[in-house]
Amino acid sequence: MIISNKFTSLDGKEYKLNSKQKLFCDKYLNSRGDSISAVEGAGYKIGGNRKLASSIASENLTKPNICAYLNLKLKESGLDDEFIDKQLLFLINQYSDLRVKLSAIDTYYKLKGRYAPKKIDIKEEKNIYKDMTDDELDRLAWGENYELYKKTKEQTQQPSN
Repeated sequence: MIISNKFTSLDGKEYKLNSKQKLFCDKYLNSRGDSISAVEGAGYKIGGNRKLASSIASENLTKPNICAYLNLKLKESGLDDEFIDKQLLFLINQYSDLRVKLSAIDTYYKLKGRYAPKKIDIKEEKNIYKDMTDDELDRLAWGENYELYKKTKEQTQQPSN
């Protein structure tokens, strides 16, 4: 609930917005997420510089009070996890566009952590080197410097007179 520029977020914390931040949020929501238009509409002095507007918008959208306000307003408008889950379910259950259906299922699996993590068998990785000769392993380890390594090794192994 907004009383002047103070509000309680969805997690119960109290926040404040200055008037420019509140105007930015309202413009951001009304422009369906066009952050540059929101910066321009909120009255930030950018002199037509879109890069500066983008920078201000990016900074604003990382501030906890602004994020909390935007989340609160989105929840009040009905755009929340429950709504998104319903839309996702609708896309999964439709059959007119199978690409969209597949994409929705993929998104659902990612959100729910249904994909198994990629497993790497370290023991198997180590075994790929077991049949290599010492010379082959040296070549692999020394790369471009193998010839220099080999000469140095030969010189140190020669008996001294």
